[in-house]
Amino acid sequence: MLTSEEVNRLAYKDMRPTFYWLTTLTFYLIVVIGAIHTPQVTFVLDMLAATTNSAFIFVIPGLFYWRAAKQYGVQDRKYLVRAKVFIFLGFVNFTVSFTSLYLGMKEPVEAF
Repeated sequence: MLTSEEVNRLAYKDMRPTFYWLTTLTFYLIVVIGAIHTPQVTFVLDMLAATTNSAFIFVIPGLFYWRAAKQYGVQDRKYLVRAKVFIFLGFVNFTVSFTSLYLGMKEPVEAF
């Protein structure tokens, strides 16, 4: 049984600082390097948005849900199925977003 203090603590505070900073700096470097090497910054920002939206909306909650169901011994399989559906939807969203981004790249660029 968990105490109320253990239940209410924030998950990111338990994350290793090196992992947090490494992930944050990686996302930042992708944007900066991509912005330097592409003629349009909007392409890089759209690419980053497609990746992070899929992860934040579907994949990460699905992984947390799956991990929590396994860690706390939930016997009902519907929880694991829900988690897998969320992860699958994240990959579908990622694929659709990148397809849209790719098709948008093929259109001629207008100079203003």
